[in-house]
Amino acid sequence: MNETGTGLILPATMPLRMALQVATQRNAEYLLIAPTASPKKDDAVTLITQADLATAAQANPNAALGSLVGPTVYITAINPDKTASWSVSPPAAAQVGPGRGLGDSKGADVLPSAPPQLVPGPPQAENRVVNAAIYYADEPPDVVPANVSLALESRYKLRVNIGARQQESRLAANSPTINTPEIDEKGLDLFVSVTTRGNAVQFAAPTQVLHLPQTGDSAPINFSFTAKQAAPDVSLWIQIYYNWVLLQTIEMHVAVTTAEQDLPAPLPTTVVYNRTAGFADLEALRPNEVVLRMWHDGDGYRVNVAWPGDGEAANKRRDPARGLAVALPVNAQDFANVIGAARNLLYDTTWQASYRQSVRGTLKERRESLYHMAVAGNRLYATLFHPSSASGEQAESLRALRQWLDVVGTVAADATRPGIQIIHDNMPSGIPWGLLYPDPVREASEVDARKFWGCRYRLEVLTPQLAENAQTPPAPRNAVRIVGGTYNFRVPVDDGTVIEVTAEHRKALTAWNNNGGRWSVDLREQADQNSLATLLNDGDVVYMFCHGHTAKTPDDTSDWVARFKDQMAKLSGDIKAKYGDLLKLEKESYQPSDPNIGDSWLQWNSSLLPLRLLSQWSLKLPRKPLVILNMCESAQVLPTLQAGFIPFFSQLGARGVLGTECPMLAPFAAAFGQKLLEKLAAGEKIGDILPALRLHFIEEERNPLGLAYTYYGDADVSF
Repeated sequence: MNETGTGLILPATMPLRMALQVATQRNAEYLLIAPTASPKKDDAVTLITQADLATAAQANPNAALGSLVGPTVYITAINPDKTASWSVSPPAAAQVGPGRGLGDSKGADVLPSAPPQLVPGPPQAENRVVNAAIYYADEPPDVVPANVSLALESRYKLRVNIGARQQESRLAANSPTINTPEIDEKGLDLFVSVTTRGNAVQFAAPTQVLHLPQTGDSAPINFSFTAKQAAPDVSLWIQIYYNWVLLQTIEMHVAVTTAEQDLPAPLPTTVVYNRTAGFADLEALRPNEVVLRMWHDGDGYRVNVAWPGDGEAANKRRDPARGLAVALPVNAQDFANVIGAARNLLYDTTWQASYRQSVRGTLKERRESLYHMAVAGNRLYATLFHPSSASGEQAESLRALRQWLDVVGTVAADATRPGIQIIHDNMPSGIPWGLLYPDPVREASEVDARKFWGCRYRLEVLTPQLAENAQTPPAPRNAVRIVGGTYNFRVPVDDGTVIEVTAEHRKALTAWNNNGGRWSVDLREQADQNSLATLLNDGDVVYMFCHGHTAKTPDDTSDWVARFKDQMAKLSGDIKAKYGDLLKLEKESYQPSDPNIGDSWLQWNSSLLPLRLLSQWSLKLPRKPLVILNMCESAQVLPTLQAGFIPFFSQLGARGVLGTECPMLAPFAAAFGQKLLEKLAAGEKIGDILPALRLHFIEEERNPLGLAYTYYGDADVSF
């Protein structure tokens, strides 16, 4: 190799395919891989040739330049055309002062010298360590010495890489190396997440993917953050995961002061957890449950994803402060619009010709319905996890989360579904989580029903009240009581006959009373305050198979009325005449002059029960029942809705509430409810039943309407 030369400077984060295009256009024989966005004189860089780059890009075009190994050289001069002169000889050592322009011990000002950089070291297959250092956010990115505090309202970057020990790293020289599963020539993608407690330090995008090559140093990754509150000792945790397995946790302590100042002694940075074994069977460590907590944060939202500790029981949940954390720059109104569009799509699906008269659909209807649902579900998914308003750093953080969710959700067909516990904290809208679909689809043949979240995961959507209810389950007893109310649904079919949907459904359920089983059923057609209080007081399952309506604003209502009338107008006169119940709803229940239009209500045969009225009856659910609202619109939580069926029944004591996101058809509701109750009677958990049932109806009955059901509450409810 030459002692000196000239090369084109490229950043370590650039993908190989892009770097090859640039190098070819510039006709550059040598390339200098810089670990920072703005390299400067005397920086150490990695030297490679264009021929070596072409070979690497052909094997793995998406890998980063920083994954390549080459000799280390030093920049001697930077030219205006982004080329630099280099030399194999290192520059003379520079003295680093105790602070950034703070002055030495004698009071004389000291100019900040160029800090040592996190640069690729010599190739090595083992004994690599995690390096972590803090830099100022401005350019050039000077290092912040460990004995200097962070200044209030100032911006910084936490830089992390894995490789040879670096001088500027805040970890002690005797810190343990990081152990990983076996690495092949493709390297490993590791998930690095930075968390803290309190508000002293705020990270812009606290999760990134770090690509670790088979040998040598990784390219550095940066976490931008701002010092927001003064504090003498702030703990930052840097956690490195391979898929769902925690490899190492580093605890870094920093101080935040009004202005930058010298500290009496550097605050410690130590490795507090280091995995050393268990890499042979990583599937055995797969989490049984993922906890996804979402909360409102200023103009957007934040998400933290955690999971149980390695090999621990499913009910032993990890501290939510650990795991992956991301920021979601999602506009609340845009989010609400996408949710509304998804619900409208579900509503339109119920009007497919065969679904109106029976449970079983046609292959053509299933194909079209699943395609439209996948498109709507992908819009929901993209709005949450791929927002167009994300900054570059936020986009990388969200890409890491999407990649991790795909990894944890990919299990064998016969394996137990992973559970996702979703915790809402001050969310403006209820989300039909089961409809989320991670992949963009361009045609119906691309849709895989198993990728809908409602078929892929055991979903447990919690509010603080539901979580509290789940802490104290009722005492077990021999008899399990189903109580509730019904409406007499009668569905006309094309041959002129009428299907007695409710009568057949009640007959099948009440047969349990006469079959020597341990389940009893008490479903009524009317109720007043006293009878309803007595009925609910002794229920293990509250089952409502009736009409329902969720309160809406005038704009919401007019939109839904318009859609309803539009669908009715498409029916021929003889078919329309057969739908007496629907015409009654159109003419009576949805008129703007109706005094109940501003209320959520459920309607039995002889009782219209607005939640406004029920809330004044002091009802209780002492048995902490599972509430199944097998009726229209019962799971809707709208941006403008302060009360609805979900908060109402959870406040009464329900451990879980299942409802629908749209108006529902009686034939499907009866079939879905029947199989749901049968599986509950067999002792299965509600969280396992729902994804299996949704997939069963899609595959066996060609009907995707199970995706319109959303469950809030404890997924482990069983009898």
